[in-house]
Amino acid sequence: MWQTFDDPFTAWSSQESYFGRHFEGPFSGVVLGGIKAVEDLFHGLLGSAVNKGALFVVCAGALAICVASLRRLPAAYGLYGIAALAPALSTPRDIGPLNGSIRYVAVVFPIFLAMALWLEGRRRATLVVGAAFTLGLAYCSARFGSWRWVA
Repeated sequence: MWQTFDDPFTAWSSQESYFGRHFEGPFSGVVLGGIKAVEDLFHGLLGSAVNKGALFVVCAGALAICVASLRRLPAAYGLYGIAALAPALSTPRDIGPLNGSIRYVAVVFPIFLAMALWLEGRRRATLVVGAAFTLGLAYCSARFGSWRWVA
């Protein structure tokens, strides 16, 4: 970035508008995503509300797990998770604040490390989380199979 654009820290943000993203404030996408899900629900757009609500739950949960992991994992893991989520969750999209952010959450490995530590020895909680992940996989597979956007 420094060599090509002479701007090593903010050159990426100038291109975000091309993809319908703009900086609204730190982690503002999470708040706006929750608001948009509730608005769609009140306007009777059930499918859109479910999709936006699921994105909100995943993104807010991922951020909460990263913050909580600061207590159980080395600080570098939690800080890495927060830093990795910051760009996607601070630049909401015009068409939906959290659209496309799920692909950024999926690669933040400290989330899964923290979840594994929390689930260790908790059989019921492991079954609930496993069921939630199974439902999420089924939902995304159905969307993918019907030629809809997944990530």
